[in-house]
Amino acid sequence: MPISVSKAIRMVDQDDFMEIDNKVMRHAFDIHNKYGYLCDEAIYKNEIAYRCGQEGLDSLREIQISVSHKTFCKKYFIDLLIDKSAIYELKTSCSINSSHCQQLLNYILLTNAKHGKVIAFGGRSVNCRFVSTKLDCSKRHKIDLVKESWTPFSEKCSKLPDLLECLLEDWGGFLSIGLYREALSSILSKGDGLGGNVNIVDGNRIIGTQRELVLSPDVVLVLTGYSKGIDSIRKQLIRLLKSCSAEAIQWINFNRHKVTLSTLTK
Repeated sequence: MPISVSKAIRMVDQDDFMEIDNKVMRHAFDIHNKYGYLCDEAIYKNEIAYRCGQEGLDSLREIQISVSHKTFCKKYFIDLLIDKSAIYELKTSCSINSSHCQQLLNYILLTNAKHGKVIAFGGRSVNCRFVSTKLDCSKRHKIDLVKESWTPFSEKCSKLPDLLECLLEDWGGFLSIGLYREALSSILSKGDGLGGNVNIVDGNRIIGTQRELVLSPDVVLVLTGYSKGIDSIRKQLIRLLKSCSAEAIQWINFNRHKVTLSTLTK
């Protein structure tokens, strides 16, 4: 199975989720009031699971999600699964940022669930944010792969579009860009990874180096996930290309149901 979850997750509507969430949040506030905001994440996780279990709610920690394709395998762990349906991600930060929500959304999509919540215990009060999606597995697999502007410069460049198409057929779209990046890097390099140093130059002077995915000595691979400002991103990538030692950037942009492969050259 390309995507497998260690425990079956029951899909619920928003009203059912909110009924569960009211109980979970009552415990979250009580725990925060009693223990404060300086405990480790595991303390909050264990105590919420214990209290929900005492109330008769099935409470499971560290639910494993395995995502695989060919030789690649990535494992994720859901912090809390309450009543076999409500997914929670716990943080000890004082606030919730977009990366926390993207992480939870990735878990929701991988498990074909609909609703979840991020809870942050690190502030003087509990912060939380509801995360949901209307996407299901069938909708995530409706992807238009556009590759007319792709020019292969090496064997890896030639293999990449077909490999990406297979990944999308297996997993669908809308998942973490980092997941696709790791998979492509691992499979194309046979497990070694494509990470390498690229020089940033000003004429003949090397300003410094930065890590990029390197398909060949002169070709860099960049993956992005933009639905707006794509022309601006293209200009920034061209600016980067003009300032680095590579001769071309192979650019993959995930824009909802459209994935575009483009080749940028000096």
